[in-house]
Amino acid sequence: MLPLKECGWKLRLKSGRKENNMPYLKKNQNGYPLTKRGDLMHRKVAENKVGRKLRDDEVVHHQDGDKTNFRKKNLSVMSRSFHSTLESKMRKKKGLFW
Repeated sequence: MLPLKECGWKLRLKSGRKENNMPYLKKNQNGYPLTKRGDLMHRKVAENKVGRKLRDDEVVHHQDGDKTNFRKKNLSVMSRSFHSTLESKMRKKKGLFW
């Protein structure tokens, strides 16, 4: 087993594991992994990455679209409005309209 060093958590994950192979991670109703305290894992990792607490108007974007991938290099912090614009452009590019 390899430690997931880059996010600073003491979780140990096997390389290449998928969401259904992480039964020991609790998730919220939207499928996002939670910390032991019940916080959203990706927000805590992003806070660690930028070195401060995230503001209420900031969101964390998963670059690969996988909400269970909370590695630092996969996460970007941005405003909610910019994230909406980005997601809209990505959906149009992929031909997804909902």
